[in-house]
Amino acid sequence: MKTVLLLIPLVFALVLPISAEDGEIPSPEETVKKLYEDHLKDDAALSKGRKNPDWEFRFGENLLAALRSENWGFDPLLFAQDHDVKNVAVRQIDSDPKGNSLVLVSFVNFGEPVRVIVSLRATDHGHRIENIINPADGASVSRDLAFEAD
Repeated sequence: MKTVLLLIPLVFALVLPISAEDGEIPSPEETVKKLYEDHLKDDAALSKGRKNPDWEFRFGENLLAALRSENWGFDPLLFAQDHDVKNVAVRQIDSDPKGNSLVLVSFVNFGEPVRVIVSLRATDHGHRIENIINPADGASVSRDLAFEAD
């Protein structure tokens, strides 16, 4: 019985998710905000990531395949070929009981307002980005880039 009691804290320590900074999984908003911050700091960050194994922890399988297709005619996070992005705002707009979420990203690109919806799936290790959608025309990175690869 003593052995079982001693093992309980160890089991909890192994199964509870831990992030590098504060011991908690980042929220969907934090996950998307970090993606856009990294991307806007370095114009080629997303392109460099195509060969980055860490992408498998950031993106879901379908989006990962679409991004690795290299059939981009536009920046898949901004739905634009060129950008001068300002005033980025990130806000969760929906979630389900499983923790899957929709996050709205709003920004201004060359003076024009842009809205993008990011779909995330909850996992034991954080949120994976499953799709990026332009609600203005229904364009979907997962669907449209994968389709272009065929």
